[in-house]
Amino acid sequence: MDSQKIADLLKQKREKLGLNIPTVVEGTKIKRSYIEAMESGNLDAFDYPILAKNFVRTYARFLKLPDAEILPFLVEIAPAEPVSEGAAAARRVAEKREAVAAARTTDAGVGKKWTSTAFLAAATAILGAGFYHFYKPAGPPPANPAEEQPAASAVPATDTAGAATSDTTADTVAAQSAATATPIREHTVEMRATTDVWVYCESDRHRMEKVIRPGDRFTVTFEKKFHIRAGNAPALKMTIDGKEMSVEGERKVMDRSYVVTEDGRVVIEPPESGSARR
Repeated sequence: MDSQKIADLLKQKREKLGLNIPTVVEGTKIKRSYIEAMESGNLDAFDYPILAKNFVRTYARFLKLPDAEILPFLVEIAPAEPVSEGAAAARRVAEKREAVAAARTTDAGVGKKWTSTAFLAAATAILGAGFYHFYKPAGPPPANPAEEQPAASAVPATDTAGAATSDTTADTVAAQSAATATPIREHTVEMRATTDVWVYCESDRHRMEKVIRPGDRFTVTFEKKFHIRAGNAPALKMTIDGKEMSVEGERKVMDRSYVVTEDGRVVIEPPESGSARR
């Protein structure tokens, strides 16, 4: 791989924009030694190719380089990995929510349209009735007003009682269903770092990538499952719902999933039950 090409591309773009390295460090939150390594083509300064790939992508996006221009270099640095089961599930959940939101927007528009139409129709009917009442031609009164009145239909008492019983039963069932429904609990992940840590997170709500620097506080929420991949993992400090999650014994790159059990506990997903991500 010719890393000098991507190095020249990044450096020339930075100089063209009139930016110095301290400005880039402040804007990207990437430490100076990594910026200098990328601009000199020394990608061996990164412990793993995946770290070099993600730092190059972050730097290129900060410089507003088109993705199509840097994609060939990213593929050379670290070939794309197959999409994990967690990522695919997160993508399906996101697409489903987008579809529901679009449907609600459409329904709201249709509802507003029908409401306006119904209001205009009612107003027209009221005006027409008033006009007829004041301007209708006078006529002789009916010969026998009593005959003009229809007889009130008698409603059997048993029918009324049956309807009331049916309504009461339906209300009771609905109340029981609402009382027994189990609310979905939201779990909160909080991450800090003692030195720069690159993290990629997937959950049933979010999917994001970030470099956490000392002093930063990064939070993510999830309901059923949370997957994290982190570079320089020993420097990561992580809690879930306020409980510290130990990363001792992890290698430089941590790849781990957490799931919520039926009794509401958050545990590490055993490697054999999940997809192979390494």
